[in-house]
Amino acid sequence: AVNLPYIYVGDVYGFSIWNVSDLNNPTYLSGFKSDRATGYQERLYYRDGLVYIAAYTSGLQVVDVSDPLQPVLAGQTKTNAYAWDMVLSDDAAYIMDFFSMSIVDIRRPRYPVTRTNVDAMFANGAAIRDNYLFLGYVDGLRIMDISEPFDPVDVSDIGPTGGGTAETVDLDGNFAYVGHGSYVEVYDISDVTDPIQISYFYPPGHPRKLQFHDGYLYTVLDDNGFQIMDVRDPYNPLPVLHVNDGV
Repeated sequence: AVNLPYIYVGDVYGFSIWNVSDLNNPTYLSGFKSDRATGYQERLYYRDGLVYIAAYTSGLQVVDVSDPLQPVLAGQTKTNAYAWDMVLSDDAAYIMDFFSMSIVDIRRPRYPVTRTNVDAMFANGAAIRDNYLFLGYVDGLRIMDISEPFDPVDVSDIGPTGGGTAETVDLDGNFAYVGHGSYVEVYDISDVTDPIQISYFYPPGHPRKLQFHDGYLYTVLDDNGFQIMDVRDPYNPLPVLHVNDGV
């Protein structure tokens, strides 16, 4: 998660806070730690002095980082199962656990409350735009209307397009990118009621996280660095560079 000049880096024990004012010399400031059994901080978001964590067996954790030298647990709530991934709207946190999606009320962020659970087999990876939730799962891409944040309604579910649990979703203009176990799918979402798969590609590893910047897609790969793709033409994504430092 990013709140420049600070970044928050999740790991299996919690997260660390770094000052990156000098990109050539990032400085470690502090860390928020928990027991390994409740670790695996898979996804972090920063908002208004708080870091929200999808914290595996601990569900949703909210950490006060207003003092970057002394982060403090401010709120927590259990979710239906393991909290692997998460995305935030103004009022809710949508937390995926591979079997369902827990919807947590964060209007009072220090007192989060789980409101409901939605069946979503192998759900992981999500993005929000306006009042729509784009959810990646084993059937490809599912789009839900979240105008009522605690009672989402399906607007489209295109059905199976391949295999592999979804890992990550990101949006670029009228296109959605969904990373699965070994490949990335590209959808035209100009009509959210009728998304169309237009292309796909196989990165040199397991796609874990997608990030866009200026027409390029950066794909973090498990145990194999990251790949840069030219997606200025989403119908014909082209590999540009694979960076692997052995980590």
